Amino acid sequence: MSICSKQVARIGQTLLAGVVVCTSLCVAALASEVPALEELRAAAQRGDPRAQNNLGLLYQLGKGVPKDEVAAAIWYRRAAEQDNAIAQYNLGRLYEEGVGVPKDLSEAVKWYRRSAERGDAGGQFALANMYSAGLGVERDETAAVQWYTKAAAQGHARAQNNLGFMFREGRGVARDLPQAARWYRRAAEQGDAFAQYNLGALYLQGIGVSPNRAEAMVWFRKAAAAGMEDAKHMLAAMENTDRTLETVRSKFTTDLTAKAEAGDVQAQSTLGEWYRMGMNVEKNEAEAFKWSRKAAEQGHAPSQFSLGLMYVLGQGTQKDEAAGLAWIRKAADQGHRPAVEALTRLQR
Repeated sequence: MSICSKQVARIGQTLLAGVVVCTSLCVAALASEVPALEELRAAAQRGDPRAQNNLGLLYQLGKGVPKDEVAAAIWYRRAAEQDNAIAQYNLGRLYEEGVGVPKDLSEAVKWYRRSAERGDAGGQFALANMYSAGLGVERDETAAVQWYTKAAAQGHARAQNNLGFMFREGRGVARDLPQAARWYRRAAEQGDAFAQYNLGALYLQGIGVSPNRAEAMVWFRKAAAAGMEDAKHMLAAMENTDRTLETVRSKFTTDLTAKAEAGDVQAQSTLGEWYRMGMNVEKNEAEAFKWSRKAAEQGHAPSQFSLGLMYVLGQGTQKDEAAGLAWIRKAADQGHRPAVEALTRLQR
């Protein structure tokens, strides 16, 4: 009997200042031919932790059995208690989201830690996110960097992207722009769209790397192909021109500002992002807040989400968690997935 022993978690993301936050339930890659259910169940009942984990996954996904998240949690727990690192990660996800078990962020941290300490990159990444956000554990950006580094060293693309951000901003580690560029590149080369956009931004501005408009366009194109709107705007501003980089920045910032002032909601959203990131304009959180609010007030869900996060973090405005939650809720009500997932985290 062949039992799938390797799961690859593909984690949902949201972007805040380049950080990707783990926000979805684990989905595993099962072997192309799943063993007969009864054989798998028999192996699980005999105590095989890999079989127990895989049976839990089938219940969680409703594959071959009726979907039953409580049963999934039971089987994940049996495997996790035998120190199966993937099951420990999966059980942590259930506790973080409150699926099949009562939501308990401290319990999620416990299982992520056990998974992480056994060397599972997904568990290390998840634990780093909890430390970075202060969820279920006291916020500790130094610890977050340590766990991102462990996961990144194993090739975890999302951890590599987040580690790049920490080096870029000097969060939990000394600011090191060339190091930020190196980690963004590692993630970008694995196809991570957020890292591709972030790396393109570094090349556009000459941060941590020599300014290179052509290289910036390469990475923006990759991110745009993955559907990232900001990357599409950057390409529209850069393509089919042989003007100098500084001229491109000036012209398209002027054009974008004119559109934003005329009420173009997408221009307002993009301009807010530029001011927040310091891209093409000098970084200015107050201006970022101003333009994000204008777009949010027109019902633009991504801007409502960004505005909510700015309130929660006190970026460009006085910290106001109640107002932040209200804006995030507006975005979530429109089905904006990052807002839905963030709202779950914030309302713990």
